[in-house]
Amino acid sequence: MKLGQILNQWRNTDAYKGQGDIHWLVWLVENPESPLSFVGAADLYTHDCIHLILNKLGMDLNSEAYVIGFTMGNSAKVDRDRNWQYKLFLWIAWNIYPEGYRFDTHAKHAFVEGWDQGFKKPKRNIAGCRFTYSDDLNNLRTLWMIK
Repeated sequence: MKLGQILNQWRNTDAYKGQGDIHWLVWLVENPESPLSFVGAADLYTHDCIHLILNKLGMDLNSEAYVIGFTMGNSAKVDRDRNWQYKLFLWIAWNIYPEGYRFDTHAKHAFVEGWDQGFKKPKRNIAGCRFTYSDDLNNLRTLWMIK
């Protein structure tokens, strides 16, 4: 399975949210081009590729929370017990994010689970990878130890 083929299929579903559908506050803290982005921030293309690698194909809040948590936790710049960005991001997602993006209890748990899984991986910085359309999805999952 080529990454580009699966990505195009996924992006053509009705549930897919494109760049123009993303709230500005979410862009502010999750996009690497923002001066206020958190560790693990990824551009939309990379974020979408990570969704596929992690087999989190939903655009629902729990899938998004897991993917964001995984990318943040997988950053080489984090320390699980002393990371202020972990705490601040959760506070923003819980209290400030707009309706439709704001974390509920389930999304918070998905984020924490994603963070923990990303943090445990020996390979680091999935958000900094440059994925190509010709990459084999199964090989990427093996590389990142995703079942």
